[in-house]
Order: sequence, then C-alpha cells, then structure tokens
Amino acid sequence: STGTPALWQILRELTQDITLNLPTSSPTLYSLWNAEVNLLGSGSDYTSFIQRLGVPSLNLELVSNSASYSAVYHSNYDSFYWVEKFGDPLFIGHTAVARLYGLLMLTIADDTIIPFHYVDYSDRIKLLIDDLKSNNLTKQLDFHHIDVSHTEFNYAADAMELTMWSGKTDYQIRAINDALMMTERAFLADSVLSNNLYYLHVISSPSDDNSYAASAFPAIYAAAMKGDREHAQFIMDRIAQVIEKAAGVLSSTILDPHF
Repeated sequence: STGTPALWQILRELTQDITLNLPTSSPTLYSLWNAEVNLLGSGSDYTSFIQRLGVPSLNLELVSNSASYSAVYHSNYDSFYWVEKFGDPLFIGHTAVARLYGLLMLTIADDTIIPFHYVDYSDRIKLLIDDLKSNNLTKQLDFHHIDVSHTEFNYAADAMELTMWSGKTDYQIRAINDALMMTERAFLADSVLSNNLYYLHVISSPSDDNSYAASAFPAIYAAAMKGDREHAQFIMDRIAQVIEKAAGVLSSTILDPHF
C-alpha cells in the first residue's frame, strides 16, 4: 500500500474490520498485511490529487504471496475472463478491497471530525530527515532549520490529536476540519523544491529514476550529487519553511481564541 501519512491510522483501523472470506477461513485484511505504507509517487490516478492539489490519497493493492502475474498486467490477457478463471475466480479479493474502499469513503464522509491524523506524518518526516543526516552526500549540511520546523510540526500534530476530540460547537468542528484538510495542501510548493515542473509536493515526490516510486526531498539529493552544497542547503531551508507553514495550518485551532 502507498498513501499520504494522514490516512495511515484510519487504514490500519478499517483493515481490522474487513475480512477476506476464503473457503476455509476468514482472516482480516490487517492480519494479512505487514501494516507498512509507503509514500505516494506517481504513475496512477492519484497523481494530480496529491502532487498538484494536495489532497490526501491512497493506492491499495491486494497481492498474492504465492503467485506473480506481472506478465499479465496491461497485456491482452488482462481481462475479466482471466480474473474470473485464474486471477480471482470467486472475486474474494476484489470484494474485500471494494468493501475497504467503500468503508474508507463512508468513514471520511460521515465522521464529524475528518479522520486525518498527522502524528504518522511527523514520524515519517523525522525518518526522512534522519536519512539526510546519514547520507554521505548530505550529512554535512546544516540541519538546524529543518530540525526546528519538524519540532514545530510534531508539536502541532500531537496537539491536534487532543484538540480534534474537543470540538463542541459547529464553529469549532468546522475549524478543526479546515485545519485537518488544509495541512496536506500546505506541503505544496514549487518545482525548485520538488525537482520537477509538474510535481509540487515537497514530502511525497516521485523518484528521479522511477516515477512510480516516491523519493523524499529529491531536489536536495540532486543538488548534492552535483556537488552544489550551497544550493542543497538553500533547498533544504526552503523545505523547512514549508514544513513550518504546514505546522502553522495544523495548529491554527490551538491559537484560536474560540477554543
């Protein structure tokens, strides 16, 4: 699975409610999953939503552990007949994934507070910064600004987890939902920070050598590989500003006098 970290918690929760109704057992999707979610890259329908609009997105797949059908994908054999006879004869997998997508959409649409959680986001950003610190190309950069920005975002994420359950009035609920919804959009910047003219998301950008996969902070690594340490530092400090902006959006309800 791949997706924006704001949706990882709700995905973990709902996969525990969906079963795969096999002939001899009915395990939950969660029990069959390693609970690992990676960042989104590109190459599919979600691309414009996450990379241009900053809309939290997921890409879910149910993959067989016992067989590989990569040769069928996008070939003449990739048909309803093949799925019905060979790939998923009883449509057990298709049914489970459809139920999961449906439950996700209903939960997001019907919950009073949008179930976006940013603690996972903060944890992932910390790991990505740590990767920069341990990489031989980038470990000599000054990480003060980006460390401070992450600390601010981490505080905002923790505070939101408490605040999002305290909304009582319609105004408070609307303000919390606005903050949760707009935080992802705050991670959009420009092509200088994403290293691509089309992709604007600074945390979840496609890799330079594999557009399907995500590569965090590709512009920093690209500048470092060219030996341009000054430009790599400039990009990292600007990304730190984007993270600070996202922290400000997420914590806007904390500073609101109506709370």
